[in-house]
This record gives sequence, C-alpha cells and structure tokens, in this order.
Amino acid sequence: MPSVKVAKSLIGANERDDMAIPALMYHHISPTPGAHTVSPENFRIQLQWLADSGIRTISASEFDQWRQGSLTLEGPSVLLTFDDGWLDNWVYALPLLKEFNAKAVFFVVTSWPGEGTVRRDLGGSGWEAPTHEEAMASVKGSAKDGVVMRWSELLASKASGLVELASHSHTHGSWWDNQRSWPMILDALREDLYKSQIILSHQQGEPSNLFCWPKGQFGLEMIEVAKEVGFEVQFSTLRGCNSPAPFRLVRRINAENQGQEWISSRIRVYRDPLRGSLLGLAHQTLQRLRMQQKFQAIAPKDEFRFPFLSLI
Repeated sequence: MPSVKVAKSLIGANERDDMAIPALMYHHISPTPGAHTVSPENFRIQLQWLADSGIRTISASEFDQWRQGSLTLEGPSVLLTFDDGWLDNWVYALPLLKEFNAKAVFFVVTSWPGEGTVRRDLGGSGWEAPTHEEAMASVKGSAKDGVVMRWSELLASKASGLVELASHSHTHGSWWDNQRSWPMILDALREDLYKSQIILSHQQGEPSNLFCWPKGQFGLEMIEVAKEVGFEVQFSTLRGCNSPAPFRLVRRINAENQGQEWISSRIRVYRDPLRGSLLGLAHQTLQRLRMQQKFQAIAPKDEFRFPFLSLI
C-alpha cells in the first residue's frame, strides 16, 4: 500500500474533501433476490438517504463537465449508473427515480433491445423478474424481450428528463471470443463499438461519448480503441473515487442489497479523495493480476501493466 505522501500526490495537493464524486453501479432493481440485485425496498432507502443527506444525483453529462473543469457543483453529489438495460430497471427503478427526482445513466447493450410498444404496469400484471443468471441466459438465446427493455422503453426513460442512454457495447464483449490473435481481438472490439455508437446515435438522435466496459474487462490499448470510436468517458468496475481528472477511467462502487448503513458508509469513504485513491490503487492492482492471468496467452505482456502508483 502506498504511503499517504504518495497518495496525496495522486489526488493533487489542492484537492478538497468535497472534490470527489462516488459513482454507484447497479444492475437489477428487483424483488427477485440474487446476484447483482438490489430490492426496490432497499433502493428506495438508498435514494431516501441521499435526499435526506442533501446529496444530489447528477447526470452523466454534468459529471463529465465537472471532470473537465467546465462545471462547478454546489454541495456533495453522486452518480447513479445502471448496466445492461434490464427490464426490471423500467418496472422498478425508473418509478423510484421519478419519485425522488433522481438522475441516472442506463448503459445499453445495443444488440439486446427489441422493437415494440412500451409495456405498462408489468409489476402488477404477474410478470416475474428473472434472476441475473436467468436474464443472462435469456439474452444469449431468443428470449431477450422478456428480460431487457425495448427501445421504446429506453427512449421513454430518457424522455423523463432523468435518464441518459450510453453504450455498454453491441454484444457485451464478444470480441474476447475471437482469440486467434491480439490484432483480431482489437479489430473485433473496434467493429463492435462502432456498431454500438451507430445504433445508439440512430435510436436517440445523438451520439454518446460515454462507454461502460462489459464485465469490467479492458486493457491499455483497448482503452485507446474505444477513444478512437468517440468514447472519451469510459466507465469501469474498478473501485475508487472520481476526482476532476478527465483522462482517468470512471470508478464505481458495486451497489449492494442493503440500506442506509451501507450507503452512508460507502459514500463517506469514496467522497474522501485520499481514502478513495488508496482503495482504488489496491483494486487496480488486483484487476491487473486478474487480467494478466486470464488473457496472458493472447495479449501483449504490457497490455495489462497498469501503473502501481497512479490511477488509470
């Protein structure tokens, strides 16, 4: 673990305790318990605590402007992110976002949503939300519509004024399936991200510069490929704090199915640039080791050589 002196050099000498914004990472908001799932009751408690504590939710665009230094935020803020575009986000998350006037970003896997009209009152119509494992099995087959939001529902979420739509790739990481050579993986990644950008731009009428890495798997050269496609703001599953540094990956806290005590402790830790940076470095080191172990046979040796004493 680096010294406090080193950590302070990471965040900047003039960094204030209120100059770090935590980003919470959600997948499912659902009464069906399981992995990557927060119940509607606990999600309500978390939103209520944020509201009662005077912590406002900001849009991803505001977050980007703040990181660029072109927007000053008054008071503590937090960013809410939702991965994959699951149907339970439409059924359970969006109504609660509306109730608390909370902003969020939905990261969409652009090959998953289908066409069709908006579905109303699914929560009261007998629809049973799947577990994460069941949902993933469905999107790999032909039953996507029963577990993923349609484009009409994604656009209706955006029309609420609370939700932004951004890319979570086109295929949720299928470029890793082509492991004959590293250049072929990069070509497959580039093609996938271009498709995602084109489809998302067509559906919502504007491009997005926001991208979330599927499964949190990325490398240094891959980051540059995503930038080529126009994804300048890249979200990871790395823990840590977010300070005004537009060149860094966005770090997120995995949302747990717990209430007030959990969210208050996490926000307190990750609003502190010093503690957040130290935890971020530790998690970055673990991620480097995981990626090297999993892909060492195909990737160049430097692809996952993340720095020891600076945040990527």
